[in-house]
Amino acid sequence: MNFKVGFGGEIGIRMDDETGTIPVKDEEFTDLTAPLPNIGLITDYRINDNWHLLGHAQVFALSIENISGLLLDLGAGVEYKFTDDFGLAATYSYYEINVDYGRDFADLDAKFKFYGPMATLTYVF
Repeated sequence: MNFKVGFGGEIGIRMDDETGTIPVKDEEFTDLTAPLPNIGLITDYRINDNWHLLGHAQVFALSIENISGLLLDLGAGVEYKFTDDFGLAATYSYYEINVDYGRDFADLDAKFKFYGPMATLTYVF
């Protein structure tokens, strides 16, 4: 997401007590692309050395003026570890993104959903 950020104030040089401050720069603005945080939980419950129960849930929602959005990511499953570093997981995942933009002259509502079973190879290095 792009933001316009700025800093205001007065920075200057003072030669002696009788002269005023000579301004160097009084404000600075720049465009910034910043990551936005989401909140989530990840679980990995070890049944034994080879079998693990997996789960995760993440959510992010934001509303700025006429734009609002939601990101939702849920999943649960089981993983079999062949070795300490290599495994195979079977999970069910639900992923949703919603963006709503409303103005007097335009209205946009975009939705994307993915849900269903997934098979995943895992390798830890």
